[in-house]
Amino acid sequence: MYIERKPSTIMTVIDRIYHPIAQNMGVTLLLRNEIRPEIQFPPRFFINLIQITGNLVANAIKYTTPRGLVDVVFTLNTESNNSKIIITVKDTGKGITPDLVAVMNQSNQAANLMSEDAEEDFGTRLEYVKQLVSEEMGHIFVTSERDAGTVYSLTLPIPNNFKNRKNRISSIVENDAMFLNGS
Repeated sequence: MYIERKPSTIMTVIDRIYHPIAQNMGVTLLLRNEIRPEIQFPPRFFINLIQITGNLVANAIKYTTPRGLVDVVFTLNTESNNSKIIITVKDTGKGITPDLVAVMNQSNQAANLMSEDAEEDFGTRLEYVKQLVSEEMGHIFVTSERDAGTVYSLTLPIPNNFKNRKNRISSIVENDAMFLNGS
């Protein structure tokens, strides 16, 4: 079975998994893809984006009170030679501790993100997200206010071999050279 590895497919997967959970908890889940529909990601990058987004959404839903909001936005930055996907996950939940924010914002991989008042799966999910972002050579920046929510902003460089589909012509961009239909 072929799966289109588009940003919209990631949003569909996240919606199918987490929308029912959010609904049961009385939380609004808003997913927005602002990336052109013809973009296709390499398989590993695509799977990592699903895992990163899913873990952040799961945490956000779990710690957001009923009538709260979890807002996920995908955008693309193509200003430089290297395209980057920007993922923002914002919630109106209880927020995370300043210590945890500081650890998340460190550029190196943290050994343990657990705080005394955090549940085990919370720290485990964030450790996994930080590991995946690091593997993809990306950056994560977190802001949080007690009882006002948390914002996770991730920037991940898109590998140079991503596909750009337009009018049924596949092109592969590799080292600033473009190949049409694999030629």
